[in-house]
Amino acid sequence: MAHRALVIAMLPAIGLRVLAVLGFPPAILFYGDSFAFLKEELTPGTARPSGYSLLLALLRPAHSLTLVTVLQHLLVLGLAVALYALLRRRGLPGWGAALLVTPLLYDEFMILLEHMIMADAVFVVLVAAAMALIVWRVTPATAAVGGVLLGLAGITRTVGLPLLILTAAYLLIRRYGWRPWWRCWWPGRSRSARTRPG
Repeated sequence: MAHRALVIAMLPAIGLRVLAVLGFPPAILFYGDSFAFLKEELTPGTARPSGYSLLLALLRPAHSLTLVTVLQHLLVLGLAVALYALLRRRGLPGWGAALLVTPLLYDEFMILLEHMIMADAVFVVLVAAAMALIVWRVTPATAAVGGVLLGLAGITRTVGLPLLILTAAYLLIRRYGWRPWWRCWWPGRSRSARTRPG
């Protein structure tokens, strides 16, 4: 089996998440924040970003917090598979790639966040998926999808907004190089460098 190491790493990680779902139904609620997310109105001017509340609103017709936590567990497991695929693409052997995604699969704090009605796990998945997509291959399509994911991360937690700006700057520099931006910010220095006698 080509991906035996990943399967070996994934099966106990899945088992831990099943235990979390069965042992702490339907979810772990953090005093204050979890209840605020559940009651958040999706209107401008609210006290916190509305991205996670939007996800909860989309799942609200199911009337199940278990669905929310199971989805969050699945998102992190899917992220581990995506990062494994990226590492294999970059030339790592199967055992090496599986070893590097093991901390994501077995970190107890990550499993706790996945089982809470909190924005953190979704935020981590959005940011990491965007970065993985852009690192996988830079094309207009991957840049656009990565930008959408980072935009969603930004409305999920505001600390994600600088990442959107930094990623846009990285893509522009990758596309056009440093020189146009150097001339834009220091036009006088660029002209003096061109007119300096040899």
